[in-house]
Parts: sequence; structure tokens; C-alpha cells
Amino acid sequence: MDVLALDVLPGLAIGVVSMILLVIYYASRPHMAVLARAPGRPGVYGDVERHPDYERIPGVLILRLEGPFFYANAAPVRDRIKYLVGAADPTPSVVIVEGGAVAWLDITSADMLLQLARLLHSAGIDLLLVDWRRPVVDLARRAGVVDELGPDKIFRTVDEALTARAPR
Repeated sequence: MDVLALDVLPGLAIGVVSMILLVIYYASRPHMAVLARAPGRPGVYGDVERHPDYERIPGVLILRLEGPFFYANAAPVRDRIKYLVGAADPTPSVVIVEGGAVAWLDITSADMLLQLARLLHSAGIDLLLVDWRRPVVDLARRAGVVDELGPDKIFRTVDEALTARAPR
């Protein structure tokens, strides 16, 4: 309708700008799923909103970051994790963040991970990273995140993390 009222070029410009703004909006607010174990299916975890019958693991909060992780969404991601930890009953002793969708880290997102690790550690909560791509882990290492977390807190699968860090 805009094209008919304005002509082709302004209508196209409005469409392109609208799509760019929409992409920025969604990228700055990635969905974070709370995961639980699928009953009778070892190694399978799913979003509890979609699968309320899945089994939560007492003392463990498993989260999946379902989008990019960069300066524009670092604070909202940190705040969402803090909220989910605070809302969990009982308070978890382990927080696992699955980051398979994270393709790279910038300095802001790396700093957020450092802040989050320190905050959780001060509350007696371990932060574990699962399924983070090798280039992302390498960037985290250069930014000091791995030193803060400890190299023993990065895992390939949720099951490996659970085996290594059973809740206290």
C-alpha cells in the first residue's frame, strides 16, 4: 500500500528500513529457553514451555541462548539469566548455559560473561558453558573469561556438564 501512495523508490526504502529495524529488535532480545530432560530419552533436553512434562533437574538450571550474543543484547541476556536464577525454586547450585547458536563474542558480551560468572560465584553458584563453538571459546580465552570460569567448566554436552558437576 505504501508503494502505491508514495511511488516505488520511497516504498522500497521504507520496507528496507523497516526490516533492518525488525532484525535489530529481535537480535537484541534473543529467546532464552529453560531446558529439562526428556523422560526416557537419554541426552535429550527441551524447552519446558513447549514440553512441561520434561523432568527438571533439582539444583540445576539449564538455559539455551537461542540467538546471537553481542554488545546490543549482552545486558538483557545477563539480566534474564539473573532473573531466571532468582526465580528458580530452589535456588540452583549450577547454571548451565548452552550456546550452540553463539557464533562469536565481542568485548561487551565477554565482559558480561565475566560479570555473570563473578556474580554467580559470589552466590555459590557454578556457571558452566555447553556447546560453545571453538572460535567462541578461543575468544573467551583471550578475553579472560575462561580464566575466570576455569577450563574445567566448558563442556560439549549437557550430559557431560551434569556428570562433571552434580549439584551440591
